[in-house]
Amino acid sequence: MADQNITALPVATTPESSDQLLLVGATEEKLIDYDKLADAILGKIASKNFALDQGNKTLLQALNELNSKTSRVGQRLQLDWCDGDAKKSKWVRNNS
Repeated sequence: MADQNITALPVATTPESSDQLLLVGATEEKLIDYDKLADAILGKIASKNFALDQGNKTLLQALNELNSKTSRVGQRLQLDWCDGDAKKSKWVRNNS
């Protein structure tokens, strides 16, 4: 296989957990398991800070904030609907 062109190798469309990829390091080449690479990428994405309108946040922080605000608006709308007559109920903008 050492004398085979890389373009002649079979293409993997769905890598297996045990598949390995070649990493070209600063000092030497290394092999990494597909699952370990996927975990490393996910860890980088999860801990990366993104510049958002509300400031720098990780994806997890931004999603948690979004979910907490969404649930408060939903609770407010549900309370307004239950407290009043259906014909008089209206959407209320949550300013918090």
